[in-house]
Amino acid sequence: MLPAIASWLAAAIVSLSAGSGAHLPDGTQFAPADGNFSILMPKGFTEPVASDMPIQSAVGPLNMKLYTSLLDAQTVMLISYTDYPDPASKTDSRVLIKGARDGAMKSLKGTVLNEKETTTNGIAGRSVLFSGVSSGHRTYGRVDYYYDQPRLYTLLLLTPKRSIVSSAPVSNAFASFAITPASPATH
Repeated sequence: MLPAIASWLAAAIVSLSAGSGAHLPDGTQFAPADGNFSILMPKGFTEPVASDMPIQSAVGPLNMKLYTSLLDAQTVMLISYTDYPDPASKTDSRVLIKGARDGAMKSLKGTVLNEKETTTNGIAGRSVLFSGVSSGHRTYGRVDYYYDQPRLYTLLLLTPKRSIVSSAPVSNAFASFAITPASPATH
């Protein structure tokens, strides 16, 4: 159900071309008003830049909201969410997350290195460490998924440097991700 990782990266490049490129100090909170989430950004990443990406899915056209941040020219962190319409939004979260994971691994020619269940604010999710190929180069990453009906949240880190994936700043950022209560008008 997710678009190819290459599409995400293309969107990241386009969205960052409009951004300031300012690097953030460690622990800067990012909480966009329309996202109903917060995260403490890892040190050295740029301020996330928002963009919208229309995607085609098995349930019809959807809009993915992307927030893109760079550490360097090869390391990108993407935070996204997609709202699913009824009846697709009633899909079991494990089924939806498994489909998202499988789509990401397929597009990256990826291999799951480690996978575990996780939670944020009592919302079940899945965390996946993987290796794969992006633009012909070996890449490593982490992707966490959370489904808070009708919204699928995705946190993705891609880098050619395996050590960055498990570094303290990145691990702390992923651990800090929290889904905040939605107002009736936004969710």
